[in-house]
Amino acid sequence: MTSRRHQPLLAVALLAAALLALSAGARCSDGTPTLPDGRSIVDASDATAPSDARDDAAKAPLLTFGNIEAVKELNSDASEDDPSPRNDLLEIYFERAGNIFRATRAAITDKWSAPRKIAALSSTEADSSPRLSGDGLTIYITSQRTGGTGSQDIYVSTRKSLTSVAWTTPVEVSELNSKGTDCCTTFDKDDLTMIFVSNRGGAGDLFISTRAKVDDPWGKPTALAAINTAVRDTNPWLGPQGRLLMFASDRPGTSGDLDIWIVDLLAAQSDGGVAPLAGTALATPLPLPGINSAYPDQDPWLSPDGKTLYFASSRGGSSDIYRARLIE
Repeated sequence: MTSRRHQPLLAVALLAAALLALSAGARCSDGTPTLPDGRSIVDASDATAPSDARDDAAKAPLLTFGNIEAVKELNSDASEDDPSPRNDLLEIYFERAGNIFRATRAAITDKWSAPRKIAALSSTEADSSPRLSGDGLTIYITSQRTGGTGSQDIYVSTRKSLTSVAWTTPVEVSELNSKGTDCCTTFDKDDLTMIFVSNRGGAGDLFISTRAKVDDPWGKPTALAAINTAVRDTNPWLGPQGRLLMFASDRPGTSGDLDIWIVDLLAAQSDGGVAPLAGTALATPLPLPGINSAYPDQDPWLSPDGKTLYFASSRGGSSDIYRARLIE
């Protein structure tokens, strides 16, 4: 799920300072980590970032999670995976037994409502991997429905409001699909960079596609050669800034059937890996600390504030949805 824009060296130097500040535990009044001079790491590492954004790359080396719990109100005797909450954490979509389900809540401290199947997104064939856009008005799914290009294809649907379940009939995103399996989309906050999974190269690998505007077709997909291995690399989640990547893999170093891994895309891809950050932990993918078990762990989704992780795991027997909290 390759080309990336290189950030100025000054921004990289400030990012390194931000990491040191994070180690010292400095915080803004809103909880955002700061540099020693009091600036937010957002302001320091990305001069174009909005004031309420977070620099996901700056936090990456210190992401450790705990307090793992099954989200019981979303789970059932069937299999649940592919959790995709809305960014405000008041709505969530996921896959249950080959169908797309949805649940809501009034506040983030509330339990989720009883999940309901979304008929507009589900078909008579297997449908999975829902992924909401940043504004919550577009959703991508994976489907085996008839009429697609391959055995499993990427589709897109839209709606007019956040409270609506009147999704349009999913349309195949033909420029992303191949004759094989294409699935499991994730994208940056602007919906201009997408990473997804495809077996068009033989194994299940991560591919990247970009576009200039949201109304443009997606560009030709390219394999993430700096990340992919000869084994499974799947189920990606891309950070809002298009830099921090989590994904599932059974590569060497995995403790279970699948583990969740984390990497800084800029560090991994720049100059063949010899990048300004290439000596840091995240220039090479690492297992996400505190999460992985001896069973399959996959489908990560991290909240915009970096504090809540949703994922799927089979540690309880069948696949269920779990939640973990950032250890700060």
